[in-house]
Amino acid sequence: MNKILKRTFISLLLTCSIGLSGCASIWLADDFNPTSRITYTKTLAQDTMIAIGQSVNDGKNSGLVFAGQKYTYLVNEGGEPFHTLLKSVPAEKLSLQSPPLQLEFTDKSNFKGNIRFRYIDPVSQISKEKLAELQALGFEIKDYPIEKHLYRSFDYKGQLFESTNPNKLQHQFSKPYPIILTQEIDTTKTNVGNIGKTIILTPVALTFDIITSPV
Repeated sequence: MNKILKRTFISLLLTCSIGLSGCASIWLADDFNPTSRITYTKTLAQDTMIAIGQSVNDGKNSGLVFAGQKYTYLVNEGGEPFHTLLKSVPAEKLSLQSPPLQLEFTDKSNFKGNIRFRYIDPVSQISKEKLAELQALGFEIKDYPIEKHLYRSFDYKGQLFESTNPNKLQHQFSKPYPIILTQEIDTTKTNVGNIGKTIILTPVALTFDIITSPV
């Protein structure tokens, strides 16, 4: 009987030793694994767009401008077709989609984003001539819950500037449009900690005037 008990006890010890060794190996492998990655979006600030227009009186900073209450946003890439649309289509025929407008910052003063418009009238109520004109501006037909509508989206990049004096803006929105300033945080788990620093927004001094559009 004693021999049987000894064999059983030894077997249990060996099993526990192997199990503990395996657990330790798994813990060590996870601790030194540099490929455990988490990406998430962090909100840096919130603002409200009160007007839209063009920059003037500045040779190097020209383009479409979103005038916010806290900051001014100069679109220096992708803004030309956007501005052409605003000049070609009456404001009452356009609806901004999916507020708030999200601007993703790649560093302390540069951002990228996307804005999407819907043409108010359904496709069934638009003449063939008008439909061709709108499609030439980049509108595409998409299914809407009840009827088909035309949509136009723009990808753009820009730079953050200090806010402008609202009293200098000729036209302002009747209803301000919310903006969220974000950053994509890439966190990599390593044996030395986490990587990923929050951007500190640093607007550039405003050196240009803004001519706003009645939209």
